[in-house]
Amino acid sequence: MLKKAICISLVVLSLLLSLKDAADAGTVDLFMRSSKHEGFTRVVFESVDESFMKGSNVTQTQNQIKIKFPSRFNLILQGKSVVETSANDSTLMVNCNAPFKIKVMYLYSPPRLSIDIISGEAPEPKAQKPETVKTESPQNLRIIIDAGHGGYDAGIVSDNIREKDIALSLARELESALIKKNRPVYLTRRSDQFVSIRDRMLFANQKAPDLFLSLHMSSSESFVIYTSVRVESGSETHLTEEYDIRSSQRRFVEKSISFANDLGGVIKDEFNAEVLIRRLPLPLLNSVSAPAVMLEVPKSVLQDSETKTRLLETLLRGIAAYAGR
Repeated sequence: MLKKAICISLVVLSLLLSLKDAADAGTVDLFMRSSKHEGFTRVVFESVDESFMKGSNVTQTQNQIKIKFPSRFNLILQGKSVVETSANDSTLMVNCNAPFKIKVMYLYSPPRLSIDIISGEAPEPKAQKPETVKTESPQNLRIIIDAGHGGYDAGIVSDNIREKDIALSLARELESALIKKNRPVYLTRRSDQFVSIRDRMLFANQKAPDLFLSLHMSSSESFVIYTSVRVESGSETHLTEEYDIRSSQRRFVEKSISFANDLGGVIKDEFNAEVLIRRLPLPLLNSVSAPAVMLEVPKSVLQDSETKTRLLETLLRGIAAYAGR
């Protein structure tokens, strides 16, 4: 009798474990980190599953932010959380105790959802009057180079290589090469520091550039070039209206595409590699008052010094090709 009871118990336990494994198989690991800044709190969710992040939907009530994910998740906190959260199945709530508004960003490489919770009493940063400089010839083209990520935002981390370091190194070397050609050039960051999307945008527009180039490392073996695109608002995407294309960038959409094509053409010729040109509603590109692109470079190209030098020369040719139009 005892032996029979033990056998039944083992069968039930095995069945329960099987059911748990089946449930876990559809559960996605969701990493969350949060940090306080002057005037706002940033909450970042990250997953290796790009479709999971793209399928999320953010809505706001009077005292909560509701994030509906496409499936169940296992929430993993990275560091101490500075916000109060609660989860139910595939939905996560962030509780807010004071008036607030939010800005939502869907980012890539790695896939992540970034939410800035801005205090309702916090004043909006005021854009300073842009510097205006007459561009007399292609030689005087004013260029902003944006080194992606920085500070606590490392970007892609692979084999002890951090995207933020690679981007900064490439940006500074490109700056030196442009200075030697007597081109006015500015960097959005010069060291390992966090610079918000808004601060990058304000800095770029204050300099009234003729070109804006944001540098990143690709998670694939392809070169990827992004340009701006308008976001259509609707019931499911109304919160992305904060990052709808600005009227100032709308005037440069075609020029941004031309710059992307010129840059992509010389890269393809030099490296005989696939170059993907995509239009995405990236907040930074949608806000810059100049032809603007974001370039993702394969890690293999950035690791080899000789290949990296070829890349710098190729970028110079791409800029010159656009300037000569």
